[in-house]
Amino acid sequence: MNLFIDTSNWNLILILEQDNLILDQVVVRNTKKVSDLLLVNIQSLFAKNQLTIQDIKRFYLTTGPGSYTGERVGLTFVKTLKVINPTYEVYLINSLAYQAGKGKKVSLLDARGGKFYLGIYDNQQPLVAEQVIATDGLTKLLATEVYQDFQVVQDYQDCDFSQHYLTLKPNFQLTNDLKLLTPTYLKPFL
Repeated sequence: MNLFIDTSNWNLILILEQDNLILDQVVVRNTKKVSDLLLVNIQSLFAKNQLTIQDIKRFYLTTGPGSYTGERVGLTFVKTLKVINPTYEVYLINSLAYQAGKGKKVSLLDARGGKFYLGIYDNQQPLVAEQVIATDGLTKLLATEVYQDFQVVQDYQDCDFSQHYLTLKPNFQLTNDLKLLTPTYLKPFL
């Protein structure tokens, strides 16, 4: 049994999956209370499906970039469980890559303050390093011929979370080292 968790971008996304079949999912959009909602929603999801945490063998997570607190919530939850039970397998993917899915995509997440987190992918192959870009720089970038045939996806709008998870599952990276269970921070701090 696998549990996908994304808490990085003002959404709480939980997907319960086994043998590439989605059994259930929880999506709470536009919340700044991810830290308050994670445990309650996991407990509810497990109760609804008559499961316990011991039924989960693998965790799939996004690492950000995104909300500073949100990025840490899901990762800290799984990291704690892995300390208690080192047999859990943990797989990670960048939030921009997860949102992009397959195909030619410019993936944008609101970084606040007139800036965006940016990733550009061609079938999950990054064409540029994930970065923070100002609105005017983004406008110039998107106006170039290079990216004219790329689809722009932003802030998980119209994202089929379950489909992206199933499609990208092979792209998640297995991470056994607890030190590598860290958020992706792209914005510098003061």
